[in-house]
Amino acid sequence: MGCSGSKPATKARTEAASGSSITAAPDIDITSLEKAQTLQHELAKGDEKAKEEERQDSRRMTSSGFMSDLGSDRAAFTSAFVVNHAGRKAVAELEKRYDTTGGTVLGRGACGSVVAVRQRETNELFAMKVVALETVGGTMEELKKEIEIQRTLDHPNICKIFETYEDQKHGEMYIIMELCTGGALVSRMKNHRHGYGEAAAATIVEKILSSIIYCHHHGIVHRDIKLDNLIYENEAEEAELKLIDFGFACEIASGREAMWDQLGTPSYMAPELWSSRPEYDSSVDMWAIGVVTYMLLSGKRPFHDDNKREKARMIKHDALRFPDHEWKGVSKEAKDFCCQMMQKQPKDRLSATAAKDHPWIKMASTIHKGEDIAVEMQRHNEVVASLQAFSEADDLKKLALEVIAFATPPSKLEELRGVFVKMDADDSGTISRAEFRNAMSLCDDVPAERVEQMYSQMDVDGSGEVDYTEFLSATLSAQKHSNASIMNAFTTLDTDGDGYITNMDIQQSLAGQMSQSAIKEMLEVATGSRDGKVSFQDFKRIVLSGLKSESKDVGSLNVAIAEMSMHPGRLSRVEPSSPTKDEDEPPRSPKSPPPADKKAAPAAPADKKAASAAPAADKKAAPAAPADKKAASAPPADKKVASAAPADKKAAPAAPADKKAASAAPADKKAAPAAPADKVMTDPKAAGEPSLEKKEPTQYL
Repeated sequence: MGCSGSKPATKARTEAASGSSITAAPDIDITSLEKAQTLQHELAKGDEKAKEEERQDSRRMTSSGFMSDLGSDRAAFTSAFVVNHAGRKAVAELEKRYDTTGGTVLGRGACGSVVAVRQRETNELFAMKVVALETVGGTMEELKKEIEIQRTLDHPNICKIFETYEDQKHGEMYIIMELCTGGALVSRMKNHRHGYGEAAAATIVEKILSSIIYCHHHGIVHRDIKLDNLIYENEAEEAELKLIDFGFACEIASGREAMWDQLGTPSYMAPELWSSRPEYDSSVDMWAIGVVTYMLLSGKRPFHDDNKREKARMIKHDALRFPDHEWKGVSKEAKDFCCQMMQKQPKDRLSATAAKDHPWIKMASTIHKGEDIAVEMQRHNEVVASLQAFSEADDLKKLALEVIAFATPPSKLEELRGVFVKMDADDSGTISRAEFRNAMSLCDDVPAERVEQMYSQMDVDGSGEVDYTEFLSATLSAQKHSNASIMNAFTTLDTDGDGYITNMDIQQSLAGQMSQSAIKEMLEVATGSRDGKVSFQDFKRIVLSGLKSESKDVGSLNVAIAEMSMHPGRLSRVEPSSPTKDEDEPPRSPKSPPPADKKAAPAAPADKKAASAAPAADKKAAPAAPADKKAASAPPADKKVASAAPADKKAAPAAPADKKAASAAPADKKAAPAAPADKVMTDPKAAGEPSLEKKEPTQYL
């Protein structure tokens, strides 16, 4: 079976909160369910329609005719909390804040190394990536640009950066990130050699689409979406998926999104990228997601040949095919989705927003299946109580809770994350006012005016939508917090370290996101004095204000919200194993260094307390391998090729010099030296399709 070149009509965008069409007159005494249905009906007609029209207006047709989702949404409020520590004392500050000795090696490769480190103050585990510029190539400024892009993003399926430290003397960068120990999606394919079941595959794809909708709305094109760049939070089958590696990402303006750098990973590169002088737009991300989907469903690459010239020809000219021995039993909707994503002409491809509304995603994905969010919110009394408490809190407490929510490892807030994802009906990565109204529609004891107030107070930065961390901070409002987590928030805001939070400290920590007069008023209200100096004891009193003396019942939440300072245990060491050889060896320019040693150290923590907790409630990506398919070799880990791109940061770094943090060995298997833009990529010693028996290292960035 092949894929037609024409683009069939797809189902129109579904209103995010539309439900039953049953309505009732407002003056009739009806049940709570009927009230909810009435609200949903009005929602579909009113606010949700306005939101959709606004989104449509933000879309731009590119020069290729592609209807792009690219927008210019403002950076997440929490981006200001990602601090870069530079100067002579940066490494000393790193070692003072984190225990970097004896950490488990989570991954090593061409881009650097990743090890587990423990924050001394809170005892929480994080991942630290070490990048040595000498072997990576490029400059510190170019590496900062990559970090700058990722720090602006706040999405449950995008790996979070917390802070960075520069070692200018040795030309190294230490990046503190959330701990992910579950390995890459490409590694898990060894357990699904014939492909994932459709429900599992569609659920994975919807998560990817949500992260890309969010990126595109913020004007960021990833340009290297692939199985290798999707990692799992922990080793559980249903663990959360995270998009990583923004090394090729590009921040561009809506309506002017033409790009010319020839880069990417061959198996995932769109036809237009194979031109000697390519010009392309954000639709290349959609082609790549189509390739990922094809591989998830079949275990095979859609276009493959050991010779890269032949591979390029196949991608550019051959029809997409679905061989019966690999696709028997796969639905026509799944095949149609692959076809729509991998149209040869960019103008014919679905945007991320349109793709998430494709019938296959709606039918097969489990993300928005099960209990309705309004019913779930009615059951989670503790969440509703926290949201109400947050709306009544003063501004300094809200800011403190933002910092606490940002600094808490995402795995600790797993069920709250599930509530957020369900509430985010349109997969945009943010919560609209209409979506929040819908979620609160069965909470009869909360008046409609109160719901509006709660939403406005959650939207701390006034962007018009609630970001992920804004939601988390509001849900933590009525919970107890450990002394360590409060001290950590205080230290973050006390930028000069003098023991007091002042107007100048907050200006610096928020990077201009709040006016000086607003900060002055906030501090005066919080302290009751004009000097506006907040000591730790004052800060702690403010954070804990409004709590009942007894411990707050967190209901069914299986996350450690009531006590953030739990000791997560000790990670066991894992000896490196031989890595799977990559299918696509990138071309080297005359000035490129020789390929780096590719030994890998996969993450396999033995002590489950140290790794991220396995999700107990979230069952979004529980794949099952189809039983009716013949053996098919699984897709390998791809490598990047890049020509005429800004100096790429993905070659093998040298081991860090004479420091405790130097326990790291290289982590990422991505080497992408620069080459002329019009150079035809050739295949150096193609290795064919390797086995996935050998474990892949966890990769970051």
